Formats: sequence, structure tokens, C-alpha cells
Amino acid sequence: MSKSPVIPDFENFKRDIEEIFEQVAPHTEGTPDEDLYPEGLENPPFAVSICTIDGQLLQLGDHHLSFSVQSISKPINYGIALEERGEELVHRHIGREPGAENFEKGMVLNLDKLPHNPMINSGSIMSGCLIRPDWDNEKKLEHVMEVWGKLCGGKTLLFDQKAFEREMKASHSNFAMAHIMMENGAFPENTDLQKAVEFHYLCCSIGVNIDDLAHAAATLANYGLSPTTGSQVFSHKTVRDMLSLMLSCGMYDHSGQYAFKVGIPSKSGVAGGLIAVIPELMGISIYSPPLDKHGNTVRGVKFCEKLVEKFNFHKHDALFSNVHGKKDPRIDHRKR
Repeated sequence: MSKSPVIPDFENFKRDIEEIFEQVAPHTEGTPDEDLYPEGLENPPFAVSICTIDGQLLQLGDHHLSFSVQSISKPINYGIALEERGEELVHRHIGREPGAENFEKGMVLNLDKLPHNPMINSGSIMSGCLIRPDWDNEKKLEHVMEVWGKLCGGKTLLFDQKAFEREMKASHSNFAMAHIMMENGAFPENTDLQKAVEFHYLCCSIGVNIDDLAHAAATLANYGLSPTTGSQVFSHKTVRDMLSLMLSCGMYDHSGQYAFKVGIPSKSGVAGGLIAVIPELMGISIYSPPLDKHGNTVRGVKFCEKLVEKFNFHKHDALFSNVHGKKDPRIDHRKR
């Protein structure tokens, strides 16, 4: 007896997603990151890709375009560090609380003199230090890209050299932050700051398309098991920890509002990408470069807001049964 798809009426679900896509598409406000898109974008692309934990795929818009992962690398590097070094050691060097990197208010580090969490630049630099610390950056990057390839269904990903060079030219604030971390004893002993900051930017410059990210998000939704290859990329415990911090810290200074309103573990990047993970159901990826004042993709945030208006995907929607009239695509209404 064959197992039923997690979304039994996928065509009906697809129509609903297409409707949301069309509602969000006109929102072209926002500004692309000037380091990555120095000439701006006259007609900014928009793409959505959804992959379920059993491999059903929905693609809309400019899903063939490639871009750099940027801060979407942060939960992945955190997961790799957890797998290789263990939770106790990782969190000797990185906190777990939401927090902004505000130089003007002296809030670069938390009260324990550590990066607030792994989802911001200081925490990402630290996560990278904890991955294979004895290896050079070239070998470390190959290792991280292999993990990304497994997350994306066995694909070989490319490196975006242009994005890396542009980011390194604008790296002064992250080097300043790394020096503050070093001064406060946050780093492991014998850390090379140049190597640490450079590796952060190397990981941010991994090239993907929207379908790659949907597969990666679906792997996290499937508790680390790739829906296409069956490879166990991360342990259940590691994925739980990754999703917990994506929910509380994944959307920069908008994280609290986003968790309140959307309630889906998500991570955005300044190239315009965003992943959203609905455990035991699907991974969602969105690409649209214009950013809001927090550095999140405008269309990506609006898409996720409309998604939870239509479907019971907010983390706490289950508390209310169907009192708000939201759809549950897990249920096959054709049989009623």
C-alpha cells in the first residue's frame, strides 16, 4: 500500500500559492543591497519554490536565476558546528538570545561577552571558527559546500567569486566586530581574525538558485533527511536547535515581529533570498532582491505573511483548531 502524499491535493494547493504570488508580485518597493547590486535593478526578479518532505515541487517566477546565499549560510554553519563540536562547546562561544549588533549602543556582544546568537554576523564568524579549525579556508569551504550539496539533493554548487570580492571590499565593520570579540576573549585560543572573517564571506558567497534553497529547507523540515536522496544531513537534535534559533533570531531586527506575525522558522539574506521551514511538511524559498529597512526581502516577508493568513502554518495555529477558517493542505477535502 503506497503512502499518501503529505499534500494530497497538490493542484489545489498550487492554485492558492499562485494567488498569493500574484498578490505579492506588485510590491517592488525596497532597495537591493548596494554592495551586491551596485547598479540597482530596474525590474527586480521574483521567484518562489516549494518542496515538500516527500519531494513534491512547486516553482513560480524567475526560479532559474542564481544568487549568493549570504546570511542563509548562518544556520547551516551553526548546524555543522553543532554536529562536529557539540552543543556545549559551541555555546561556550555563542549565545542563544535575540540581539542586534549595534555599535552606537555598544551592543556588539551580550552580557557574557559573546555574540548574541549564530544568526547575526558576529555569531556567524564564530560558527565558522568552530568548523574544522585546523583546516585552511579553501578546504573548509569545500567541506561546507559538500554539506550544502547534500542539503540541496546531491547537487554540486558553485562559488560566486564576484559576490565574495564585493563583500570583502565592504568588510570593515565585520573586522571591527571581530577585534571587539577578540579583545573580550570570545574566540577560541589561537584564532586568526583574517582567516575567520574571510571564511564568513566565503560561506556567504556560495551560489544557489531558488530550487536549491527549497530542497535545503525541505531537508530541515524533514528533520535533516533529504526528501530526494534519503541522505541524513543533520541529526534531529541539530535541526531542532537550528529551527529554534531561526524562529527567534533569523530575520535580523525584525525577528520578534516576524515570529509573532508569521511564526515560521526562517532565515533571510541580503542578496534577496529567504527560506522558511514548516516541520514535517515543506520547505519554502523566496528570491527578490529589494530589501526593507531591516535587510529582509520585502516580497519574501509579505509572501510569508499572506501564507499564514491563508494556511494554518503559524507555529501556534494548532492551538485554535480551525477557528480562524485557515486551510490545512495536509487534509484531502476531496474525500469529504
